[in-house]
Amino acid sequence: AFEAYMRGRQLSDTRITANLKLAIEDFREATEIDPNFALAWVGLADAIALDATYSGTPIEESWAAREEAIQHALEIDPELGEAWTSLGLLQHGKRELEAAEITFQKAIALSPNYASAWHWYGNLMLNWNSRTQEQVDLLRKASELDPRSAIIGSSLAGAYWWIGSYARAESQFEKTIELNPGFSQVQRHYGQYWSGAHGRMDKAIELMAGALRLDPEAAWVKDRIILNLLELEEFDLADQFRMSIAESTPDSWRVGAFDITIAGKRGNKEALKEAWNWTKPRIQADTEWVFDAAIRNLLINDDIASARQIINDAGDRWLNRENWSIRIEGHPSMACNVAWTLSQTGDQALGAALLDQSLTFVEDLFGLIEHPGELGVEVCYLAAGETEKALEVIETVFAHNHIFGWKDSSRLPLYEPIRFEPRYQEMNAEVELRLAEQREAVKEMNLGASL
Repeated sequence: AFEAYMRGRQLSDTRITANLKLAIEDFREATEIDPNFALAWVGLADAIALDATYSGTPIEESWAAREEAIQHALEIDPELGEAWTSLGLLQHGKRELEAAEITFQKAIALSPNYASAWHWYGNLMLNWNSRTQEQVDLLRKASELDPRSAIIGSSLAGAYWWIGSYARAESQFEKTIELNPGFSQVQRHYGQYWSGAHGRMDKAIELMAGALRLDPEAAWVKDRIILNLLELEEFDLADQFRMSIAESTPDSWRVGAFDITIAGKRGNKEALKEAWNWTKPRIQADTEWVFDAAIRNLLINDDIASARQIINDAGDRWLNRENWSIRIEGHPSMACNVAWTLSQTGDQALGAALLDQSLTFVEDLFGLIEHPGELGVEVCYLAAGETEKALEVIETVFAHNHIFGWKDSSRLPLYEPIRFEPRYQEMNAEVELRLAEQREAVKEMNLGASL
């Protein structure tokens, strides 16, 4: 049983899609040989979770099997911190954030030297932009406990990026890649960093193509390649990767989410609505952000009425004030887009209240992270009619080349007051040149060979 368990752990640590399926088999074998082997049940729960995450399998389909495995582990040993860690990860996936935090704290109290407990607790902090330093502290502790872990090293680098400490982020990414050159997910993550922090979609795509060569079935990697290709308006290449995902998971929300984005960027309102209608019943607890993607794409196509309808469809996500705090924390610019939409469609009081709460958070954010402009917060000032302040944020974004999402943002109705402002037009023209240069670099990569 122990040998099967150890094989499962080694395979899980690679985060390679095919290996995760083998890890599930090994952990199952270990539990069959020794049904009282609590850690084998923990390994099984975690491998199922990771397989769903990296392969693109609907996460909700993993819940029952994970719950059963965790229950077995806790029945055998109620004080097993590793099992409580697995439960915290499950609760996080279900968006039970407060419960997940309590569970991770209990896990750490029971097993203070278990690196994954600190790691996954740190990842939970991604839901709160105001708690980024906590995320760094938790992931540093995880790294101290397991300094050679590729996934922890990658997550720590991401945490440095999120607080705006780019030099430390790059150093940590490079160190992790040097120690683990065959680990695909760190290359995917490093690619996200280059597009998000530095507006270098071409470099991001190059890194992610390398990640895909290491793990050809990784849906997460294909997702990010598509998003970066769409930023460069490489629609034909993006569609090839989208078709690759559709072949393996034809009924996945991922397919619909990309159809929404592609239609939005191409200005095809009817295709956008059709994609939304197909995607809506497939949205899961951990993919509710697709509501926001649809809202934003409708807004950039000046369809405010349809955007409002999706806000209504999302129900309590935006219409219940009690949910605003976590929504604003995770995506302040989206909160401001929703606030503006509410105000434009008959709910002025609700929209004004959401905008006021969002602006308060954005003002605080400037003292918490180094590059809040990367989060698109200029729309909050535009929604409030503070065009000069919005332009100052945009100028900082431009100076730091945070241009991922620039073209979509420029199409938002909120941008109308500055659309023909000379300062903005000059920046816009320069961004077009930067994107054109990156498009040429991508054309030379022969990305089709990655599929």
